[in-house]
Amino acid sequence: MDHFGILKRAFKIIWRYRALWVFGVLLALTSGNGNGGNGLRYVLNGDSRPGGGGMLPFKGNWPFGNGFQWPDWRLGSMETGTLIAIIVGAVIVLLLLAVIGTAIRYVAENALIKMVDRTETTGASGSVGEGFRWGWSRPAWRMFLADLVVGLPFFFAVLALLAIGLSPLLLLLVKTTGARVLAIVLTVGLMLLVLAVLIFAGVIIGVLLHLVHRELALAGKGVLEAIASAWDLLRRNNKDVGLVWLLMLGVGIGWGLVMIVVVLAFLVVGGLLSAGPGLALYGLTKSVIAGLAVGIPLFLLTVVAPLVFISGLYHAFVSSVWTLTYRELKAKEGAPIAPADAPPAELAAPPLVA
Repeated sequence: MDHFGILKRAFKIIWRYRALWVFGVLLALTSGNGNGGNGLRYVLNGDSRPGGGGMLPFKGNWPFGNGFQWPDWRLGSMETGTLIAIIVGAVIVLLLLAVIGTAIRYVAENALIKMVDRTETTGASGSVGEGFRWGWSRPAWRMFLADLVVGLPFFFAVLALLAIGLSPLLLLLVKTTGARVLAIVLTVGLMLLVLAVLIFAGVIIGVLLHLVHRELALAGKGVLEAIASAWDLLRRNNKDVGLVWLLMLGVGIGWGLVMIVVVLAFLVVGGLLSAGPGLALYGLTKSVIAGLAVGIPLFLLTVVAPLVFISGLYHAFVSSVWTLTYRELKAKEGAPIAPADAPPAELAAPPLVA
């Protein structure tokens, strides 16, 4: 099995078939996560904590000037019923967004798998519209179910292992120095062991689900059958799959290091391009809303959109690598790949040509 050849082929596929980019971006939007900091106001407002300046060399309510007052977010005289209605409405909106995002994620993943497979069987990935048609099919729903079937037991196993790892802390109830020292030593030791087990199990489950999703998308199997088949495939080819995982781990580390520089560059350039017009408009109109109305869209356009696009290319590349790996494993074992929804002419899938 040509492990490096798979990576090269995946790169060529992503570079050549640009319809895949759309679904990679959708995966990036629905699979990524972000975090915010509670210190944002402290960063912007130089005197927002007693006895110290902020992280930026400005005083007062920067960047709006000393005359600007931050909005008062206190509820004031808001009625309880109105507050409950707002909270319920927000929860409903978030749930709807979560459902829509989950559906888009599995449709995009299903489409990517099938389109990359089409590049190997027919020499063409298909159009974006065809990708949506292939993605919006039964395997997408089955992928969601498979993740639940595998993920829920793992989640409860994590809770059980964490409880076991923290159980020596019960010795803290004993009011002796020896018992407390023993509790700390045992807890640290057990938690390190639990952490190692969880990391190993998480890697195995992650690789397994890659194969499960392709059993569902490309072999038309049911959820439990796909899980069993993927496990057998992983067990029989653990060295090849392990090498691909190691290569992708290295690619991921390298990608992360590169993206640190890329993100910082986009933040600096995009921040200047968006903050400049926003501050200029605020200076002319003295309206914070007007400044934000210009600055925020420019920031999204110059920083967020390019980063999401780049992340989408990486998601598409990763999906392609695992699809090609799955095809190679099946070809090595002499098992044909026969998608349930493929035309007869596409049933015979030739092995990867590096």
